[in-house]
Amino acid sequence: MELTIRDARPDDAPRLAELVSQLGYPTSAAAVAARLERLRVRESDRVVVAESEGGVVGLASLHVSQPLEYDEPTARVSALVVDEAQRRRGIGEALVGELEAEARRRRCCLLYLTTAEPRTDAHAFYRRIGFEETGRRFAKRLLWLSICVAEAASRVESPKTRGLLPYCLTSPRPCASSLRGVCWDDGDSS
Repeated sequence: MELTIRDARPDDAPRLAELVSQLGYPTSAAAVAARLERLRVRESDRVVVAESEGGVVGLASLHVSQPLEYDEPTARVSALVVDEAQRRRGIGEALVGELEAEARRRRCCLLYLTTAEPRTDAHAFYRRIGFEETGRRFAKRLLWLSICVAEAASRVESPKTRGLLPYCLTSPRPCASSLRGVCWDDGDSS
């Protein structure tokens, strides 16, 4: 099997949405396209795909940051998924190899990832390619809603939404609103 690792492109979005959904995060091609664009303009991120026989069979993404505890930057594998029908063929190892090479080019001192407890097959894979388990990750979901005022304004005209195109309101709170029962609180108590 001939495999090519390359940077993700906007036209990959439909296939990437399928792969991300296989990972357990249902999404749309439009959402993935928007995320790809946000990541493309950031120097700290890189998204690559594995392509075989003209089709995308896997994806991986890398995020580089400068932590306080190290002099050098660190790199996190922020996503890794290989199509369910293509697993155990060396694709995941090739994707991680490309991210590791990128992390080394950026002079990172550590490459790490997080993984869900039930993914025991993935844990074995990570150990096999040289990762070691070093701790636990604790997570706390934050209720955060990002709906641009422009989108809200297209549904409800009000003085608060008119003219605020680039400004996004956050922090949803329950209320009796015509917008799916959510009000936006922009921190202005007036």
